[in-house]
Amino acid sequence: MRVLHLLPDLRVGGGQTVVLGLLRQLDHDRFDVRVASLGGPAELRAEFAEAAGSPPVELGASAGGTAGAVAAVTRLLRRERADVLHVHSPPDRTAGHLAALATGVPVVGHLHSEWVHLRPSGRLGARQRLTGSVRLAAERRAVRHYVAASAHVAALFAAATTTPITVLPPATDVTAPPPAERARLRSELGLDPDVPVLLHVARIVEGKGHDDLVPLLQDVRARFPGTVLLLVGDGDRSAAFRSAADAAGLADAVRLLGRREDVPALMAAADLLVFPSASEGLGLVVLEAMATGLPVAAYDLPAFGEFARDGETGAFVPPGAREELTKAVIELLADPARRAAMGRAGRDTVDHSFRWPVAAATLAGVYERVAAERRRR
Repeated sequence: MRVLHLLPDLRVGGGQTVVLGLLRQLDHDRFDVRVASLGGPAELRAEFAEAAGSPPVELGASAGGTAGAVAAVTRLLRRERADVLHVHSPPDRTAGHLAALATGVPVVGHLHSEWVHLRPSGRLGARQRLTGSVRLAAERRAVRHYVAASAHVAALFAAATTTPITVLPPATDVTAPPPAERARLRSELGLDPDVPVLLHVARIVEGKGHDDLVPLLQDVRARFPGTVLLLVGDGDRSAAFRSAADAAGLADAVRLLGRREDVPALMAAADLLVFPSASEGLGLVVLEAMATGLPVAAYDLPAFGEFARDGETGAFVPPGAREELTKAVIELLADPARRAAMGRAGRDTVDHSFRWPVAAATLAGVYERVAAERRRR
């Protein structure tokens, strides 16, 4: 069976990471997988080539508007003789649905987050509502099955569609680095072996909680003066965050590391993952931290309920309750034994229930069901 994954780009991101994990575990004797992107950044080109077994196709269609993207995807579906098209985000859904209708290829729609798109918004203008209605009609005709990043995301969409939705279990292939990695990374970063280290991993964009990190770090350093915050990721708010940290007198306490390939090792070097994001479809970084044995302090988002437990694998406080989050961070930094117990519990949870083979097997079943339905039509 030939499956084509269509992505908006091949940049580093949560959705792309999920797709890579699934492709690496799919049975390539049963599924001939191709990956294509509309255009844009391609930092993960080599990773997708390795995972799929062939180089990704970069269509260069992102600058050609919707019509150009639809034409490019249509040509690709016909050339590859795809049995199933798997789409992931607004740009590739729009082009993919229309191309699928033109070629008769059934679509699997991936719901990576809680950003609901199955209803046109009443706040838009008449033309935008009309365009949204057309896109919605195309989606309802093209998509034969949805897969959701979590039960929470599936529940949000279930009320807006009669199309079947299957939940893919959250998963990661991250494992705990060797103990020596902690000392090595701390030395590389110029960190004292005993200084408290907080870690935040996310694109530095709106909604990921960076505005809460500066006052949180100020309060934590009042109790633990040497505390350092490591920020992994980049984005359009990087300069603004650096300015805010400098203005708060935290220039020496914040390290903006940009994109890193060694996040699990950085997790070994840290004492706590602090994750004040406002919204997550999956929250993969929290699952990855648990896999390495790093306890978590975060806002209690619905997606985390799939795998994390307050008081067991970390501290989870009501969303937006920065003072409660700060208190939780301080309490955990003051209690190494409790942090260690949470780390062990998180690692055990991931090892028992949240590895990629389970999710890939679930996805394989969806592909076979969709292909079988096409043959019966």
